Amino acid sequence: MARLHHAIAAHRDARPRGTAAARVTGALLLLSACLLLAGRAMASTCPSGYTIDPFVAGVCYDCPSGWDRYLLQPDPTASNACTRNRGWQYRSASTYSADCTTVLGVTVCTCDSVLHGRSGSTCYKCDSPYAKNITRSWTSSQACEYNPPREYTNASIALADLDCGGLDERACLLTERPLAACDDGLVELLNTSGSFCRRILGDGYPNHCGREGQPACQL
Repeated sequence: MARLHHAIAAHRDARPRGTAAARVTGALLLLSACLLLAGRAMASTCPSGYTIDPFVAGVCYDCPSGWDRYLLQPDPTASNACTRNRGWQYRSASTYSADCTTVLGVTVCTCDSVLHGRSGSTCYKCDSPYAKNITRSWTSSQACEYNPPREYTNASIALADLDCGGLDERACLLTERPLAACDDGLVELLNTSGSFCRRILGDGYPNHCGREGQPACQL
């Protein structure tokens, strides 16, 4: 509810006025400015080795070495958030003995398939999933080629270090960090001053209220 309250208030204060065209233009300009400023503001707030996510504000990601963020998957927590394309793979052909017979003094050799190559009594073939590289001879080290499908894996996720979400700091807005209003171990509590992140201790009370000598906890 607290986050909804902030989101509604932000939307109300930012409503453009004027004609429909002016409202649309203003909204687009505002969105562009927000994205630009957000990118600059959070560029250095990720833990070492992490990068600010291009889709979800307040979230940092890290793909394994050799992998990149998959830009067709906006969810950084998805199992295919990172991707890599290994590119074309090449190898030499495998060999086996041809079936040779001699008729009237003439030796004729054949291979198991017309798609296999042959040189004398030696046959050449590409083992699956490789296929013949038409630009190379059967005796080449790149006689067979294979273009593996794009691979996907998950990313490591961390929350950006913003000026919100920490202990006794204001709770982050949806536009700042939609995955979590507060850091791990903290809860979002609303009082007359706004919504803040507090730590709940073993007795069930936040660390700032509810005990002897402290003010009563507010809803």
